[in-house]
Amino acid sequence: MFSQLQPDAQEPWAPQTPLVLSHVQPEVFLAVLEFLYTNSVTLNSFMALEVLTSAVEYGLDDLRKLCVEFLTGALSVELVCEALQAAVTYRQTDLQEHCLVFVEDRTREVVQTRSFHELSAAALVVVLRSDRLAIDEPDLIQAVREWAHVSSAVLERPVAEVAAGPVRELRLPLLSPRELAALESHNQRDPLIPVPPSAALLLTRRRDGSSAALKLHRRNAAEDPERVRVPPPRRR
Repeated sequence: MFSQLQPDAQEPWAPQTPLVLSHVQPEVFLAVLEFLYTNSVTLNSFMALEVLTSAVEYGLDDLRKLCVEFLTGALSVELVCEALQAAVTYRQTDLQEHCLVFVEDRTREVVQTRSFHELSAAALVVVLRSDRLAIDEPDLIQAVREWAHVSSAVLERPVAEVAAGPVRELRLPLLSPRELAALESHNQRDPLIPVPPSAALLLTRRRDGSSAALKLHRRNAAEDPERVRVPPPRRR
């Protein structure tokens, strides 16, 4: 049984030898043991993500399902981005969908959290591709700018470089001429978009064509019957 907890071990574990898992927190290890012995687990919001990580790493699929179920019911403004990051990293599509619905419902609060600023570029792109974010586009662009500054400091790379992927998901055609001018002025002082926003807008329209450009506008799509809550669409 314990050999499952040593995926990189070269030789079988001897019962008389101490088992050292330096990368696992004691409470997480105890939760995994609880599951292995009882097929159930006691979780809380402080360790559930780490238990999920261990479940994925050790191939404990039933434990993974229990973690996803717990996290889905425990989502909060502070926790949702951490859960979304784990969902993207470990390709947990069900958890990712629930996290995204929560973010859509409470976008303005979520983008102000530390965990939002610590998202990977890939996870942020998942958020930005949503058509149902409850936030105005200028405010979302500012949130991406703040995220980019944090990522730039952590990764020691230029802001425009770390933000290259997420910036492609910003919907500049939703901006009014006045908002676009303000963004252009801000971009000169604090570069975020690699080309002037007005030029980026023109390139987007030329590249996408008239029919594809409709994708850049918020859609009043029919409600998905699988969704319990449908927050207001992201507005201009």
